[in-house]
Amino acid sequence: MRKEEKRTRRELNRVIHAFGDDEKLELELAQKEIQRQRQLEIDQMKWKPSLLPGGPRTEEIYPYVFDKRIESGHTMFNINGMKFALPDGSKRDTFRTHESVLVPPSNKGDIEKIQHVYIKDMDELGQKGFKGFEKLNVIQSIVFEQAYKTKENLLICAPTGAGKTNIAMLTILNTIHEHQNSRGEIVKDDFKIIYIAPMKALATEMTESFGKRLAPLGLKVRELTGDTQLSRNELADTQMLVLTPEKWDVITRKSSSDNSLISIVRLLIIDEVHLLHDERGPVIETLVARTLRQVEMSQSGIRIVGLSATLPNYIDAARFLRVNPYKGLFFFDGRFRPVPLTQK
Repeated sequence: MRKEEKRTRRELNRVIHAFGDDEKLELELAQKEIQRQRQLEIDQMKWKPSLLPGGPRTEEIYPYVFDKRIESGHTMFNINGMKFALPDGSKRDTFRTHESVLVPPSNKGDIEKIQHVYIKDMDELGQKGFKGFEKLNVIQSIVFEQAYKTKENLLICAPTGAGKTNIAMLTILNTIHEHQNSRGEIVKDDFKIIYIAPMKALATEMTESFGKRLAPLGLKVRELTGDTQLSRNELADTQMLVLTPEKWDVITRKSSSDNSLISIVRLLIIDEVHLLHDERGPVIETLVARTLRQVEMSQSGIRIVGLSATLPNYIDAARFLRVNPYKGLFFFDGRFRPVPLTQK
């Protein structure tokens, strides 16, 4: 663990060294805010009385958190000196050469009973955005009301392949809906949508996917990474930009030339937000801190949506993204995988 901490610290120092004074200040403020919130949570847990004298403290229950670790029991395993809390039903076998731990697939239980949202029941804009779809899947149906009908910041934690891209599409359509005039025409110059993808290959894929789906609405989606360049006219003519964190970091550092672009950003989608723990985490932290400062200084409404694979500290991530855990925090465990997964 010490070697890992030293490596992470070296990477962090390398990234921070390239920052200017303003960026260093933003990162420091963001880190202090996270520490303050964590300390506040610790203090609250320390002084919060139990329901019964001497009884166990109950964990906070959030309406859209489907975490079986909280809902049911678990079994503790000690493997190589480390303790692991695994679901009930897990089995451990010891052999002469190795140990084997079998984690059974999650039982979906009542998940299949959740009512789906059908595309035919959506408004005209939604039907155009989801042309060719019959209905939303279970996860998308649960998120639908908050993603499509509100401006809440969201954190969506769900297994790979569970349909998070379509949830992003719901928030994009919500932003477009907010910029339609009384005749139903989209006022294209009034907003920008920013999609942050961690890799260039993913940025290219998302640009192609969203470009095809938004083309019938007359909207343009363009990629802006280290391999691509856009002229000022092309930027002005684009409603949705797909970028890597580093590219958006460079753009938002400029105080004057791209100020008009930043001022009309209305939706910021961060894909793979669990990479906050990765070596590129400081860049993402800085982007979020800078966005929040922009909101406070200009009083502009920028919606932040984080998409992530399942991560254990989702409450910390939600707090960092200014997500209301009772309205915008969605956590889906392994029961929501399209194909059940047995781990061994």
